[in-house]
Amino acid sequence: MAINIEKFDEEASQWDSLVSQSSEGTIFHTYGFLNAIERSLDVTFHPYVGYKGQEPVAILPLFEIKKGPFSLVYSPVPETGIPYCGPALLNYYKLNRRKRDQLSRSFIKQSIDDFCEDINPHYI
Repeated sequence: MAINIEKFDEEASQWDSLVSQSSEGTIFHTYGFLNAIERSLDVTFHPYVGYKGQEPVAILPLFEIKKGPFSLVYSPVPETGIPYCGPALLNYYKLNRRKRDQLSRSFIKQSIDDFCEDINPHYI
């Protein structure tokens, strides 16, 4: 299952539209909330979207923290009280359990490969 991971660079409303398509999407996944975290803390927000063909299948908001010479990637940022902000699959309700699990594993593996290439973190 080939999933193409891209850094999201469109309008906030389009990100929020993807969040609303996911039963795993929460208020903590909305672009305004994620952007507010970036502005209020010393972190960099990196939004990613996974596509299977042209169809978006998952989103992943990541935060990069610089600590000295180290780059650390989190989702959510630790010690902020945010309960969950990790990956959210989109429209997966139409898939059976095996396909959902396969999609989730494939998305996470490909996401790690891609953002490690982009961000080159020391800790994930």
